[in-house]
Amino acid sequence: MAATTPPMRRSRLVAMDALNFNHPLHPSFQFAPLYINRELNKAFATFTDLNASSLLGPHRVVATGNWGCGVFGGDLQLKSLLQLMAAAASDIETVVYFCYQRLQLKDELETLRRALGHTSVGTLFRWLMEYEGAKEEVERTASTPHPPSESLLQPAVAEPDEFGCSFESDDTILPSTDTPLNYSVFRHVLHNLEHTSGQPQ
Repeated sequence: MAATTPPMRRSRLVAMDALNFNHPLHPSFQFAPLYINRELNKAFATFTDLNASSLLGPHRVVATGNWGCGVFGGDLQLKSLLQLMAAAASDIETVVYFCYQRLQLKDELETLRRALGHTSVGTLFRWLMEYEGAKEEVERTASTPHPPSESLLQPAVAEPDEFGCSFESDDTILPSTDTPLNYSVFRHVLHNLEHTSGQPQ
């Protein structure tokens, strides 16, 4: 009996450039609305092109990771959220996100994804546009560093799978070595979720 060859999985390898926030830009610049908008549009254009092609197949799955977060100094939370937003807006059904041994990021992403509930991409975009000013205000008025937020471990909205695309993460084994910001991107989003729970978004 002749051996059968399994069908090939159709896929496409795509590279999308990210801004370098180590040189000449400063890492803090990435939270400015101008640069958030630029990176979001870049990811959206990439994912939309993928979805428009026939290579993704009927399930529309994208595998990605910590885009621009190595030598370019990108913020892990910001870049991961921007990619999930772009995927949802591009009608991607599933994002397989490779955290590359960042266990803390994996846990926080899964918690945030579940907490988002019925939150729209447009609402998230508005919150990100407000993040830079909110972060400056929090850090200006705080006399001591904020302790780690318990809200990252407890979703504010228990409505999974309503964000427009499902989320799968890879198996990671090492904890993150990153020191979280006093007022991080995820904390900002969760803060807004807690204050808008039950309101139309």
